Amino acid sequence: MDASQHDLEDALHFLQREADLPAPGAVTQESLLQLLSEHIEEMINKDFEKLVRLLYRLDVNEQVLKSELKKNISSTSSMTIARLILERQLQKIKSRRSFRNDRKDEMNDDDAERW
Repeated sequence: MDASQHDLEDALHFLQREADLPAPGAVTQESLLQLLSEHIEEMINKDFEKLVRLLYRLDVNEQVLKSELKKNISSTSSMTIARLILERQLQKIKSRRSFRNDRKDEMNDDDAERW
C-alpha cells in the first residue's frame, strides 16, 4: 500500500474526526500506522465496543478482518487492524476522487453539447 502524501493527510483528517486520533508531528504512512495502532491497542484494552463501532462506521470488512488477524500471527492485532483501516480509508479517498473526476468530465461533456 503506497499512498500519496495528500491521500495520507486526507485519511489522517478523517481518522482524527471519526476515531479521535491525535495529530502526529509528520505524516508518513509508517507514522500514521503506528499512531493508529497505538490508538487501537488502547481501545482493545479499555473500550472494545468503541473499536467495534469504529470498524463498522469505517466500513472495514469483517470477513477480511478475521482472515487477516488469523494470517498475521507475527504482527500485533492492533497493527493489522490499523493497516486494514488505513487501506479502507485510502480506497474510499481514491474512489471519491475518481467519482468527482468522472462527474467533472460529464459536466464538461454536457457544456460542450449545449453550445
